[in-house]
Amino acid sequence: MFANLTSFAQSVCEAVLQQIEANNTTLAALRQQTEAQKLGNRTGLAPANPEIEFNYLWGNPSVIGNRTDFSVTQTFYFPTAYAHRNRIANLQNVNAELAYKAERLNILLSAKQTCIELTYHNALAQEYAIRLQNAELIANAYKTRLEKGDISILEHN
Repeated sequence: MFANLTSFAQSVCEAVLQQIEANNTTLAALRQQTEAQKLGNRTGLAPANPEIEFNYLWGNPSVIGNRTDFSVTQTFYFPTAYAHRNRIANLQNVNAELAYKAERLNILLSAKQTCIELTYHNALAQEYAIRLQNAELIANAYKTRLEKGDISILEHN
């Protein structure tokens, strides 16, 4: 009988934890923050965009004539730098995910402790109600025995 009550309490607690995980705004905000941080970690891994310049220069003496300049520049790093940046970004993503999981576990642990305390206090209140009912039955029995004269006032008290 106690095993059934324990398993019922655990299933209720697990259902509550699932609801908390699905509807907790702090967890949703942390998830979005983690995703933004992951995207931020991936930013800047590719080479910068190329720069294109075009200049049209008018020659002051007509003998020089007009001049047109066209240039394209692209900055890049040594190829191993990109591999190291990618590795660092992956490690930062793992770190962000672990930070989210740690905070998620803290929130769920707090909720589970509250659920366990609530279950304990409900069981304790139920036990106290049974004890109160038993004490009232005993008191009523002694009262009726006192009225019948079976016991003295000392036993009744």
